[in-house]
Amino acid sequence: MRLPWSIPNLKTVVRSHLLYLHIMSEHIAILQHQYMNMILSGAKTIESRLTSNSLAPYQQIKAGQRIYFKQSSGPFRATAIAKSIDFYDQLNPRKLQQLYDQYNTAVCGTHDYWFVTKAKARFATFVTLNDVLPTSIGPPMKPSQGLAWFVIKPVDIPLPFAVTVTQGAIKNGYISMSKHLQQLSVGDCLTLHLPDQTVIQTDITEKKILRWRGWRQLFDNMNMYDGDRVIFEPLGQLSYRVHFQIQRQK
Repeated sequence: MRLPWSIPNLKTVVRSHLLYLHIMSEHIAILQHQYMNMILSGAKTIESRLTSNSLAPYQQIKAGQRIYFKQSSGPFRATAIAKSIDFYDQLNPRKLQQLYDQYNTAVCGTHDYWFVTKAKARFATFVTLNDVLPTSIGPPMKPSQGLAWFVIKPVDIPLPFAVTVTQGAIKNGYISMSKHLQQLSVGDCLTLHLPDQTVIQTDITEKKILRWRGWRQLFDNMNMYDGDRVIFEPLGQLSYRVHFQIQRQK
C-alpha cells in the first residue's frame, strides 16, 4: 500500500525517485536482526535513519542505488534497490510525531525507537526499498566503529536475482535466464543448492535457459504457478542457494 506523502507543516527537503537513476555509489546498512527479518519477510518496506547530525545516508543516497544489509554483529543477509528517498531536517517533537504517524507502518519501529532513542533527532532519511533479495555475500568493510551506514564505491560481487516462472516453464521444466546475463553468461555452469538439500550442477544453454530434468517435479512439489518466483541467493562464484517464492495471495 502506497503511503500518503503529504504531511501538514512538514516540508520534505528532497524527494528522490527511481525515475532518476544515479548509480555512482552503493551502500552498506547495519541493522538489528529483528528489523533484518522484517525486511526479508516483506513486513518492513522502508528503512529509516534518524540522526542528531547530518550523517549518511542523509543527502547521500539516490533512487536506483543498491543497499547491502548487514546484521549487527552478524553476516550480510540481504540487498535491495532504493526506490525512493525522503529527507527531512529541523526536526522537533511535533515533527517527529508526524513522521511516525506517516511512515511507521512501513518502518516497523518501536515507540521507544522513535520517542526515546531518537527523541533528539534533527535529520531523517526514509528509503523505500525495492527488489529485496537474500544474500550472504557483501562488500569488504572495515570495523564499523559505531557507525551504521556506509557509502561505498560499486563492488563487483555476485548478486542475488529472481526469475518469474511462466506456465510454459513449469510445464516444460526449465528456468529462463535471458534477463540475467549481465552477471552470467551462456555456457556458465552453476552449482545450485535446492530446498531439499540436493546439490546439482547445470549450465546456461544456448537458448538462455537452465534445463534440468528435475525442475518439473520440483515445481510441482513446491506448488509453483505462473507468476511465482525462483530466487537465486549467491553463495560464491557461480554457486547459489535456490528459494521458491509464492506470489499468490494465500
